[in-house]
Amino acid sequence: MTVNDKKMRLNRIREVEKAYRLAKEKADTLRQSLTGGRPASFRPTGATHVKDSNPVERAYCRLADYDADADRLLSELIISRTHAEAHIRNIASPTEREVLTRRYILGQRWEDIAESMGYEHRYVYKLHLRALNDLLLEDR
Repeated sequence: MTVNDKKMRLNRIREVEKAYRLAKEKADTLRQSLTGGRPASFRPTGATHVKDSNPVERAYCRLADYDADADRLLSELIISRTHAEAHIRNIASPTEREVLTRRYILGQRWEDIAESMGYEHRYVYKLHLRALNDLLLEDR
């Protein structure tokens, strides 16, 4: 596994979090427009939704799909974050751990990381690369 592979795996956390927030926002927006804030009910029998019905039922089906997407993405986010946090904890340098945590777990921008840690951007990039290399050594 290369440094770029590690970076891509860590960036996946941020991508999943964005996708989760978007799916959740879509579901919440549609739920609000459909129900006016009231809870939705699908069928008295408890059967799953049917997509070939009238427009309102199709909208409820889309809502259920959005909710399912959000739930799936939340599960993926939790797993990705837990995995990344475990790897980051194994890095010996507290400074390198902080850079990875701020970037991949907290989702901070490079400029914000450098400013909050009191370093120049270039030094933060250097710490980041060292931390990724430490992660590579851990895999061996």
